[in-house]
Amino acid sequence: MNWTPVDRMRTWGAGRTPTEPGPERPGASAKALQVARDAERTPAPLLRGERADFRALSFQHGSLHLASADELAWHPLPRGGREARDDALIFDGTRVVGRCQRSLIELPDGRLEAHHLDLQLIPALQGSGFARRFLEHGLGVYRANSVGSVHVSAGGMIGGYAWATAGFEFEAPSESAGRLSLEPSPAAAAACAIWESYGGRERLMAACEDSQAPWSLHERLEAYIASVRAGVEDVPTPAQLAGIGRRLSWEQADGPHTGRTLWPGKLILLGSEWRGVRSIPAQAQAEGTSAPRR
Repeated sequence: MNWTPVDRMRTWGAGRTPTEPGPERPGASAKALQVARDAERTPAPLLRGERADFRALSFQHGSLHLASADELAWHPLPRGGREARDDALIFDGTRVVGRCQRSLIELPDGRLEAHHLDLQLIPALQGSGFARRFLEHGLGVYRANSVGSVHVSAGGMIGGYAWATAGFEFEAPSESAGRLSLEPSPAAAAACAIWESYGGRERLMAACEDSQAPWSLHERLEAYIASVRAGVEDVPTPAQLAGIGRRLSWEQADGPHTGRTLWPGKLILLGSEWRGVRSIPAQAQAEGTSAPRR
């Protein structure tokens, strides 16, 4: 399947940004809350005739609630198969505080894939456990509907780290097909890009200059990434990158992550972009998996 990058949604109202709530929308909020409650009581199947029905993906988390739509039309994909896409608002009471976009893809052979294209929540509500609930609820619905895998486009201020802790593997982009055998594997290229292209090297260098991390760690990581690119070292998982230097944590005193607890692996992933995939077993979820930390 050919993957096309999606323009990330940055606003949810005229003149609004993801740093503040949107305007009051009591009517839409009440309807969304009712959909979420109904979905948790009696979940509907994702496939309904020639339409897709995403209402089962609606849920509540504390004062937050998200309502996905029913009656979503399928659209053909260039290389076969079809896609239905939902763009849902997240409410806190009557105010819009976030947004998510995801799609269901039916491949030509009948297999189903879920794609989480974007998830936004205002900073004041990040860390509330909403992203964890979003993924856990979605996995249960996908499993019940024989969806075989969930794919994410990780990025933004914290998404590169958040999804790394949720059991995803690096996914090879479709444009990697036909690459020379001397080039790194697509998964290795994705892992190396976090260090080389998305500022991981520079962020850790700045932490070393501030004496938050030792220069020896920076040097070891430089050599390690070079070995991964050369095929000498195995490709790390996103979770393994996130765990680098976990014991060397500090409280960030300034910058965009002021007040957050950081460590080298988390710092490297913050601000990075990568695509991930997680298989969904047909039976109970495997032990030891976790959801994103937001």
